[in-house]
Amino acid sequence: TFGAPRPGLEPFARRFSGHVGVENIHRVYHAEDPVPMIPIYPFVHAPVPGCGHFIPSGGSGVSAAAHGMDNYHHSVANATWPELNSHAPLYTVEYAVEQFLKATTRLDPANPKTWAWLDASLLWILKKIGATLATPLQGAFVGVFTIVDKIVWMLQYGMEKIKDMSSWVLRFMQKIMQALGMAVAKTAEELTKTLLTRVLHYLVVKMTAEAQKAIRNIVG
Repeated sequence: TFGAPRPGLEPFARRFSGHVGVENIHRVYHAEDPVPMIPIYPFVHAPVPGCGHFIPSGGSGVSAAAHGMDNYHHSVANATWPELNSHAPLYTVEYAVEQFLKATTRLDPANPKTWAWLDASLLWILKKIGATLATPLQGAFVGVFTIVDKIVWMLQYGMEKIKDMSSWVLRFMQKIMQALGMAVAKTAEELTKTLLTRVLHYLVVKMTAEAQKAIRNIVG
């Protein structure tokens, strides 16, 4: 696939990868293409494990044009699958995600890496809260915003029940707020259910809008 969205929840991706074989799945995606960024976790890409064939950003920001198949054709050119595998994104490394959350560098919302880091950070946070708590995310669902509500519940649980989790959730939410141009919360106490829900909804809306614009460019 080239620039494909995430096809299903993690159990689906794992089963699919097991049946087809990780070595037989070739997923190519531009760093600045918004379509592969949606929907947010717990939707994931196959293969699992693996990060697909990542093409580093050549543009200045998340771009609908990056979803164009002509751009993919040009980027891939005559490269082999092993050659494309040489560009694994840093945000797939857990230690790097932790350093991203600790960093005080101001985020650039126009940079496609910002959204990739935020997505990787969400997954890192949820795993840190505990794999068993991810079960509600893997069950039946009725829409992306229902998933957001469940993620909010998990974040609140982590802040209330797990030592030192509040500081990680605060760092994560501060970075999202900054990237979205919102007023940034200064303390974990400010992260009410209402605020967490509003910020994550806004994040989903923005990422989905960029992806829809990219798809319309292709269809049109």
